[in-house]
Amino acid sequence: MQKTAISTRDMERRDWLKARQKGIGGSDVAAILGLNPWKTPLDVYLEKVEQKPTERPENAKMKAGKMLEDTIANYFIDETGHKVVRDNKIRIHPNFKHLLANIDRIILSSNDKGTGVLEVKASSGQLVRSFEKDEWPVPPYWYCQLQHYLNVTGYSWGAIAYLVDGWDFHFQYFEADQELIRDMTGKLNEFWEGHVLSGIPPEPINEKDVMMLYPGAREDSQLEAKDEVYDMWLELKRVDESLKTYKEMRDKIAEQIKMVLRDNERLTYGGETLVTWKASTSNRVDSKKLQKLYPDVYREVTNESISRRFLIK
Repeated sequence: MQKTAISTRDMERRDWLKARQKGIGGSDVAAILGLNPWKTPLDVYLEKVEQKPTERPENAKMKAGKMLEDTIANYFIDETGHKVVRDNKIRIHPNFKHLLANIDRIILSSNDKGTGVLEVKASSGQLVRSFEKDEWPVPPYWYCQLQHYLNVTGYSWGAIAYLVDGWDFHFQYFEADQELIRDMTGKLNEFWEGHVLSGIPPEPINEKDVMMLYPGAREDSQLEAKDEVYDMWLELKRVDESLKTYKEMRDKIAEQIKMVLRDNERLTYGGETLVTWKASTSNRVDSKKLQKLYPDVYREVTNESISRRFLIK
């Protein structure tokens, strides 16, 4: 009989990362579906096929989110009266062992709906305004994460609780969206079997993906453009010419204003600052001089990097 959960209570972080590599978790779902603005399907693929899971450095935002988890959960308890507990396990879908759920909190049964899932988020006013503008109750990547957890657990409902700018608390209840869950499950299974298990990376969807897959170009290689790509090139040429024209206009006007400013730092109008032109000093390493005078030091401190220069012909 397939295991339905792995305890994380005494699990080392390295072991937890390895366990997450064995399947698709809630934070992976929106990226695979193309709904995460910061992460692509290729990012997820590379994380899953790494020989050793990489310990990503924790930034200030990640640390704050972790520290605020209890606070947001307590807000939810205070506002709703629900009893909420930590889950302390990686849950496994009963039919698909590669579908995993690392749930923030479980809402214990206190109504006719039974047990539910609680996902907590620390957010910002800027993010909230962006998804409200698109008429979403919450960001789509939050929604997909919760629906994935409902799929793995089989629970029929859940909630997303979020704290905006450290003080403004909100929460939303959601039912299991069975149509979305069926569609998501099919796409996640296709990703796992068609890419992770087969070792075939997904198609790139942005420039960063292209550079990860193709960091260098084959010397003297070329590709004949199709009609639609040629049309894109024509549009790029038009945009590029417009940018050049506006840049020349901008530089000319800026130069005229600088001639008025002379040795003044700030230009104002009616007490409002229009532009500033301040002196700054910086120290830069003369790499050519360093290479000439101290070639051994230059070699020791120089790291090779690969880049591709894009020129419009």
